[in-house]
Amino acid sequence: MGIQGPLTAQALGRSPYDQDVVPGEGEDDPNTPNQQYDSRGRPINPETKRINRDIVRAHNEVMLVVGVAEPDNPHAASELEEKRQHYAYESHLGQRMIWATNRCFEMVGVFGVAGLRQRLLVYSKFSQIPCYELWQSRWDLSPVRDMFPGVPSSLLAHYIERRFLPPWTPWESSSGIKEKMARYCWKYFQIHLELFAIYQRLGLVSRYQLLPTWRFFIPFTQDSPINPMQPLTGYTPSAIMQWVGGVFISAAPVLAWAAIQSLWISLRPFFWGSILPHLPNPMRTGRGIEPLPPPVAQEAEVTPAEQEERAAQPGAESEAATTTPSRDAEDHNPTSPEDERSEPPVLSRRQSTVSAGINNEYDSDDDLHDVVSATLISFDVEATEATDLPQGLWSAELRPSTGPENSRVPLAPIYLATELSNLPSVLAAKVLSYSVIRVVLAPAEAMTLRLIARSFCLRNGLPVEGIQGSGLLQGANFTWLVNFLCVELTWLSLSGEIWSAASAISTWLHKSEEEWKEFEGKEWGDWLGPWFTSETYC
Repeated sequence: MGIQGPLTAQALGRSPYDQDVVPGEGEDDPNTPNQQYDSRGRPINPETKRINRDIVRAHNEVMLVVGVAEPDNPHAASELEEKRQHYAYESHLGQRMIWATNRCFEMVGVFGVAGLRQRLLVYSKFSQIPCYELWQSRWDLSPVRDMFPGVPSSLLAHYIERRFLPPWTPWESSSGIKEKMARYCWKYFQIHLELFAIYQRLGLVSRYQLLPTWRFFIPFTQDSPINPMQPLTGYTPSAIMQWVGGVFISAAPVLAWAAIQSLWISLRPFFWGSILPHLPNPMRTGRGIEPLPPPVAQEAEVTPAEQEERAAQPGAESEAATTTPSRDAEDHNPTSPEDERSEPPVLSRRQSTVSAGINNEYDSDDDLHDVVSATLISFDVEATEATDLPQGLWSAELRPSTGPENSRVPLAPIYLATELSNLPSVLAAKVLSYSVIRVVLAPAEAMTLRLIARSFCLRNGLPVEGIQGSGLLQGANFTWLVNFLCVELTWLSLSGEIWSAASAISTWLHKSEEEWKEFEGKEWGDWLGPWFTSETYC
C-alpha cells in the first residue's frame, strides 16, 4: 500500500495503531501504471501534472487574449530597445553638456574675475576705494591689462588637473609607486603654473609673457618661487638644522599654496553633497532604463522513455521543484540599499497565473489549492434593476483592482533620471558650493597670497608698502568687505548666467517618451558613445 503504511491506514478510516493493511488477493493488472512517490511519501503523477499545466496555460492564454489578465513583462523587445536608445542618447549628450559647462565656469575665473579677487585680497588700496569708484575707474577696460594676464598658465594648470590628477581621491590610494610619483610631479607643475598666473595677475611679472621659463620649475634658481639658498657653512648639527630651516622658509609660499589647493579639493565634495539634496533633482526619485527581460526557457516535450527514467528517480520531481525559483519570488525579492540606489524603481504590474501555475510545480496539496484558488480578477456583482425582479437576473461588472492598501497613497511623480535631466541640479549645486568655498577659504587664501607677493617683492627688491599685512583680519574694514562681496556676487552672477543657458539647452534637447517615439535621430546615442573622462560632477 505504499511506503507510508500508517498514513494509508488512516486515510482508509482505520487507526494508524492497528495492524498493517492486508493487501488484496488476486492477480495484478499488467496495464496499471506503477504508483510513484516523492521523498515525503506522497503519491505523485507526472502525467497529471503535465495535464494540469496545459489546462492552466490554456486558461491564462484565454485571459490574456480577452484582456482580463496582463503578462508579467508587458514591454516587447523593440520597446525596451527604444528605451535603451533614449537613455543612451540623453546620458551621452548630458555628459558632453556637463563637460562644456564646466569649461565655461572655469573661463569666468580665468578671464578677469579671479585676478580682481586676488588683487583685492593682497593690495591695501582696495580697502580704501569704494566699490562704485572702483567700477568707474574700470570703464576703460583693457583686455590685455585686465583679462589676459595669467590666462595661458591657468588654462594649462586646469588641463593638468583635469587630465592627470585624480578627482578628490587621496594619492596614497594608487597601487604603484610609479603612479604616485607621476601624480606628485604633475601636481608640482600645476602649482608652479598657478603661482606664475598669480604673479601676472598681481602685476609682478610682465603680462605679455605667455608661460614661465624652464628655470621657473627648478628650485633654488633665480626665476623659481623657491628662493636660492646659501651653501652650508659647515657640517655641524646646528649648521645643518639652520640650513634645513632656511629651505622650509624659502619653500613656504609654495607649500602654503599647495595646502590651500588641497583644502579646496577636500571641501568640494562635502559642500556639493550637502547642497544637492536641498535642490529639486530627479536623481533620487527618478527612473532609468528598464532591464532587459530574462530569456524564457521553452518547455520541451517529455517522451514516454524520459517519463520512465524520471519515474525511476523518486526525488527528481521534488528536487526540481525546490531548485527552480518562481518568478513571483524574483519579483518580490527584497533588494539591498545599494541596488535600490543604483537601479531606479520600476513600476510592476499585477502578475498573471501563468508563472505561478507553471513554476510552482504543485509541490503539495496546499500549493495546489493556492494556485487554483488564486484570485485573477475581482468581480463586483450588483443587481441591474430593482430587487423585485425575478431571482437570478444579475450582471457582472469588471472593475480595476485596488491593489494593496499602500497603493491608495498618492505616489510622487517619477522622472527620467539621465545625465541630461540631472544637469540643472548638478551644475547649480556646483556653482553654489564653489561660492561657499571661496568665502570660507578667503581669510586663509588672503594670508597665502600676501605671503607669496611679499616674498617675491623682497627677493627682487620691489616695494612692499602697498601689500596688506600677513594678519588674518589686517586691513579688513567695511569698504573692503563691500568690495569683496561685490566681486563674489559678480562671480556668482556670471556663473548663474552660464548655468541658465546650459539648463535651457538641456531642456530643449530633452525628449519625453512621446517626443522620442517621433524623433528621427534615435541612433545618435550609440553614435556619440560614452564620454570617457575622469571628471566628476563637482
